[in-house]
Amino acid sequence: MLKQVFRAIVISALLLAVASPAWANNVTVILDDPIPNGGGTNPYQLTNNGPWMVSWQGCGNPPVPTHEGASGYSNCLALLNNLDSGNAITTVELSITIPTGLSNITFTCLDPNGAVNNCASIPSVSAGDTVTIDFSNLNIGFPDEFFIGVGAPTDATVPPLGPSEISLPTYDPSTLTLLAVGIAMLAMSGIRRYA
Repeated sequence: MLKQVFRAIVISALLLAVASPAWANNVTVILDDPIPNGGGTNPYQLTNNGPWMVSWQGCGNPPVPTHEGASGYSNCLALLNNLDSGNAITTVELSITIPTGLSNITFTCLDPNGAVNNCASIPSVSAGDTVTIDFSNLNIGFPDEFFIGVGAPTDATVPPLGPSEISLPTYDPSTLTLLAVGIAMLAMSGIRRYA
């Protein structure tokens, strides 16, 4: 009996030792729910689809109000949907270069309800690598303000991030029409071939 308990303790300790480096190298990225008509101070004004080079800010108040989830993070961006078109933002693409001192980093992303991100498909990265994080299925109205935070308080220490790039990709509906026409033509040629 004592031998089985000892074996279970040794196996648990071994699993914990192997898994703990992965826990220490996880970095959380949050895209907070938008605040209607702003709320922070001096946000980046997103007037077109970009791309923009942005510099990370601290996460205190300002620029991030204390009730926002990003307010406790290491690096933050305050952004305002000020698109010339007056449309809602549905996709945000963020490119980050991993700073010196971080290695074997994996990402966890938190985002508003119903949003989709690609964090689970990003491989482990190290200093000098560039990572592109996509948030889609968003509904950030005009002129709503939103915040992106990197490095949750429970993460390993994330040093200050260098300049990063933000863009708001949109997809031209005509490309979908062109795709449908191409598929239809292939299907028709296949039917004709067998007729």
